[in-house]
Amino acid sequence: MIVCFVIGALLVVLESDKPDHNIQKNINFYYPVQGIEKAQFDLEVDTGSIIINPGEESEMVSGTVFFEGMLPEPCLSHTITNGTANFVIDREKNILHDLIGGEENWKINLGKKIPANLDIQLGTGDIIFNSGDTEIKNVKIENGAGSLYLDIHEWNGENLDVSIETGIGDLTMIFPDNSYIVVNRDQGVVNSVISGFSVSDNGYIHNGSSVNNSTINVSIIQGIGELKLKTIPEKN
Repeated sequence: MIVCFVIGALLVVLESDKPDHNIQKNINFYYPVQGIEKAQFDLEVDTGSIIINPGEESEMVSGTVFFEGMLPEPCLSHTITNGTANFVIDREKNILHDLIGGEENWKINLGKKIPANLDIQLGTGDIIFNSGDTEIKNVKIENGAGSLYLDIHEWNGENLDVSIETGIGDLTMIFPDNSYIVVNRDQGVVNSVISGFSVSDNGYIHNGSSVNNSTINVSIIQGIGELKLKTIPEKN
């Protein structure tokens, strides 16, 4: 009885301090490339969505985050050490957020000029990543429940490592046809729709269409859902 009373009283106080808790807010952000030689993004969100598209050469990253008014304002902050920028999502400590959670929807434009690594963790929600010709070197994604769509068919680097771990949800990946691609997968209950790949002992292989082709190594751990893999030829 005492525990219930204390928790109930705490929630009442917090709610009364947040009269605009049903209002959706948004914050814009922009960081130029000055002083940055490479970048590391560590993006961790409990519930919501993350959409990443290619941006401009003059920017390292820009975009907008939409969130519920009852939540602490999320902030994409960064530090620069020896030319390496480390971007993380910061939030003030909030007891109500810890108890009941809340939704954040991020729309991110990633600059094309600077080499970058992405480490994305999303508890529940959808992730869309369209690389364009950005200088991505490494992508790591963990998604508890939700769909995941990765389009890297315009990527034109030399080597790319992709690691994906998803619990429940569909996974779609689109690759450049001219790359040599190795996909290793550990799957639970998964329906696979594969185009442009041959079956290997541990997954799938695509032999690139060009002589000096790039290499993409993919590791997939998927629980329940559908897996779609396909390649798209380079535009003439």
